Amino acid sequence: MMEPVQLHDFDEFFAALNGGHKPFSWQCALVSHVVQHGVWPDQIVAPTGAGKSSVVDVHVFLNALSACGNAPRIPRRLHTVVNRRGLVDNQYQRALSIQSMLKEALQDPAAASDVVLRVASALQTFSGNRQGHPLVASVLRGGLTSRSLPVSDFSSCAVIASTPDMWGSRALFQGYGSTLYARPRETALMTMDSVVVLDEAHLNRQLLVTARRIRDIQQAGAKTGIPELQVVETTATPSTHNTEYSSIGVDPNDLEFPRDNALHLRLHATKRITHEQLPKWNGKMGNRAVVDGAIERIEQWLNDEARTGTIGCIVNHVDTAIKISAALKKSKIRAVLLVGRLRPHDLEDIEETYPGIFTPKGHPDVDVVVATQTLEVGVDVDFQYMVTELAPATAVQQRIGRLNRLGKYDDAELVILQPTADAAPKRDCPPYTAEDLRNGLTWINQFEDGEDINPARVGEYAAPATDPRRLLYQRLEFRDVELLAKSSERHAHPMELEFWLRDDLSDETPQAGVVVRHTVAKTAEATIELLRTIPPTANEVFPGSITTVREVAAKVAQTLGRDPAIPQLVYRAGEVEVLEDVKDLKPGDVLIVTADIPITTEQVLSIPAGDKDAPEEAAIDGVTVYLPKDQGELDLELFRAAHELTPAEFTELWYSRFPDDEAQAPSIEISASIVEDPRGDMAAWIIRRESKILRADSETIQEWTPSVQPGGEMPPTLADHQRDVAQRAREICDGLGVEGSFAQHIVTAAELHDEGKQDSRFQRMLKNPDVTQPWAKSLTRSRQEILRSKAGSGLPVGWRHEQLSAVVAEEKRLSGDERINKLVVHIVGASHGRGRDLFPQTGEELAPGSETAHRLFTEGQWESNVRTLTRKFGAYTLALCESLERAADAQISGEGR
Repeated sequence: MMEPVQLHDFDEFFAALNGGHKPFSWQCALVSHVVQHGVWPDQIVAPTGAGKSSVVDVHVFLNALSACGNAPRIPRRLHTVVNRRGLVDNQYQRALSIQSMLKEALQDPAAASDVVLRVASALQTFSGNRQGHPLVASVLRGGLTSRSLPVSDFSSCAVIASTPDMWGSRALFQGYGSTLYARPRETALMTMDSVVVLDEAHLNRQLLVTARRIRDIQQAGAKTGIPELQVVETTATPSTHNTEYSSIGVDPNDLEFPRDNALHLRLHATKRITHEQLPKWNGKMGNRAVVDGAIERIEQWLNDEARTGTIGCIVNHVDTAIKISAALKKSKIRAVLLVGRLRPHDLEDIEETYPGIFTPKGHPDVDVVVATQTLEVGVDVDFQYMVTELAPATAVQQRIGRLNRLGKYDDAELVILQPTADAAPKRDCPPYTAEDLRNGLTWINQFEDGEDINPARVGEYAAPATDPRRLLYQRLEFRDVELLAKSSERHAHPMELEFWLRDDLSDETPQAGVVVRHTVAKTAEATIELLRTIPPTANEVFPGSITTVREVAAKVAQTLGRDPAIPQLVYRAGEVEVLEDVKDLKPGDVLIVTADIPITTEQVLSIPAGDKDAPEEAAIDGVTVYLPKDQGELDLELFRAAHELTPAEFTELWYSRFPDDEAQAPSIEISASIVEDPRGDMAAWIIRRESKILRADSETIQEWTPSVQPGGEMPPTLADHQRDVAQRAREICDGLGVEGSFAQHIVTAAELHDEGKQDSRFQRMLKNPDVTQPWAKSLTRSRQEILRSKAGSGLPVGWRHEQLSAVVAEEKRLSGDERINKLVVHIVGASHGRGRDLFPQTGEELAPGSETAHRLFTEGQWESNVRTLTRKFGAYTLALCESLERAADAQISGEGR
């Protein structure tokens, strides 16, 4: 029998994950604190280079301890949140690396480290009887929800890396880039059974206030047995010294040896400073003095025989970084540009081309990494030489942390480009204020040329905190949450979340995005249909501020002229819409550029554009689009057949043409739009979508099963499906430790969640020949067949089976079924994200003649119940209950049952 994971195993586990290096004393103290108190500390106060990113390792180990009964019940999900996309990706990659090690241990136990195998085995028990992952890793950046977000898996240990806006908007039920109906599930995932580690919290004080307030609001609600949100700020400069807050810290003068030998080396590493005074420094973007000064210093280092490894360059503006990168490349210097406006697709290309470029090892084929604040915080790079522009003291302190980070260089130099003493900044230089820059200049000038500025030395001179950008921080109230939780409603004017998320209300932080799609149909109608069928993905998005995205939209509109064949389009809350006016772009919107127009400089979103060509289209995994072309990949006869045949008939034709596809069972989808041609009208496009993509689509698998083929076994019956979902809901609730009454309510809701599918019109849509024996799923093999069957079923537009299920549940409640209360009815109706707090159908439209439907959805009892339940249990508890039932449903549906 395998030995359980014990507290004393942490050294061995950490070493297995980190090349044999044992944890520092403060990391051990963090583990002990959580084991002793059952909660994470409020603060982790540690200088840069102390290894704060190890919170991922700690989280994984603590959950394994908890799974073995050797630690209290702690949150299953860790959210690492930081206002630097580079660190977001860094934490995600760290989680992926650990995930890979755990998976490999389970697949090949004989070759695995004993402690890694025991941790992996312990974590896998969270999945119960399912073959789940020991660790789930996900990332939220770029303006859209990632497919890797585990909204159907609340049981597994997970690490989710996010930018502040992406996490914060989801914590407030209004996730940027989320569909309306996914929002409550994402809110529950982000805030319940979760610990959020807000790195460099001094950069996001308002979000820290909001996160702690969410925790307070949750604690005032009903106790479900699930841990409420835990909030940790990690920084070298804590936002508060409140003695009530628990804290784990690092004191450079109080280390434990030999455990902290490596940490001592980091904190006392040689880092010489050189002040480069520039008379023409003005703090503005693209400042020629900064560009020339950085290039001159880089060229000197490149000719230095003592140099080893990559040189670092960090400046304050994207435009400045672009100009430096372009000039270096023009001089045949191998430079890599890293800024926040890069697509994840392009960032992946960089990391594939130069493996290790954003790690301490670096890559031998890269001479210089040019970056903005993206590289400032937490990214584990290690430069021997670095040039940086003057910034606020806290920012300079972080940048110093990228220099000789591990203490492996005998000599390392930082050159800071700064104004002369008599030309200290007098005006704000966004993103920084003049006062912060002046304070930064005064602070950095305390260190003379050649003096060491390692963390131990710098720690003796406290860096002045940046000026608060707001006089008061917004306090989230119960009434605010109640309003925000109406997440399924479309608002003519979306709620402004900045008051709860951002420190600087005047600063245009990246909140929108741009996607390039060159694969478009000939007409606007067909293109919109195509984009709705294959909407933008997170990997494709160029992040940008609202201002930048509007500049791109204006440039595209000017280039296209009046009445373009394909109008400008925007992806908003899961829908593709025509953009009538550039000013209509809102936070979270993604502009879709379908024209062949340059919009980048050095692959970075930029207007005016310096690149001659438009960005390439980022491929979407598992999806292939075919257009009718004389020299296309498919012959035109197939497009003519696609126009003439039904989706089901065309799928059969496709399989006869491509026999290998029959075994893989991809979804073959054809446009409703046509292309007129003298040789015969044709479908405007054909899509081949791998079945694994459909299995990941939680909406599609509600009405389609991937395991049934025509001529084989029949789809699952409704009774069997609801029984299986209820059983899975029980397993999930038991595994999570959901309090007994809440668990029973969730299970009861699962038993009733699809009762509305008994409607004869719905069964006809599923192509069930015997409506007296209702099915849960359809025989169809493509998403498109489902949509077309629904359109021809006679069901009203917007009709939802779960709304009718709520009517059935309410009638059972009224008839005396003691298992069912108003909470059960709510979970049944709202588990798909609708009905929070309105449904589009009135009672008469939903179920003609039903008094219960009339009372609920015409007279307004449903909305009244939502408000009552929200005030009784709390909005976050309601979202959790809905999400756990929905997770059980999605898991069973994904298994084809």
